[in-house]
Amino acid sequence: MSGGFMIFFIVGIALFIFIFTYVMMIMFSPKARSKIIARQVKSLRGATDMSKDDIEEMLTNLSGASINSKKRILDENEDTLKDIKDAEARINKDAIKETAGAVKEGLFGSTVYCKHCGKQIDKDSKYCKHCGGEL
Repeated sequence: MSGGFMIFFIVGIALFIFIFTYVMMIMFSPKARSKIIARQVKSLRGATDMSKDDIEEMLTNLSGASINSKKRILDENEDTLKDIKDAEARINKDAIKETAGAVKEGLFGSTVYCKHCGKQIDKDSKYCKHCGGEL
């Protein structure tokens, strides 16, 4: 056997013995397992701490981009948004007028609604002409 092969063979056997011993120690020694797990937990804590910083930085960047994007959209569509707001105001104004008219009619009109069936009846009725319920 040549010298290089012999060194390779000895290193291979030493490595095999080390790995075999390590595996046996992990399998049969709770203390060894707990040390390995403790190292893994410590490593995960470090990775988590680094990840928290990365996530916070990403969220900061995203929130800034979101604000800038919203501002740009509002600036580009200002006239359209004003038109929409004016149209909504007109619709609400008409709805308020109609509601106020209905309330006024209900307060001062000659008809009311039955509390039992909801049908329209005369204001001076003592009984509903539709369901017979007493008012």
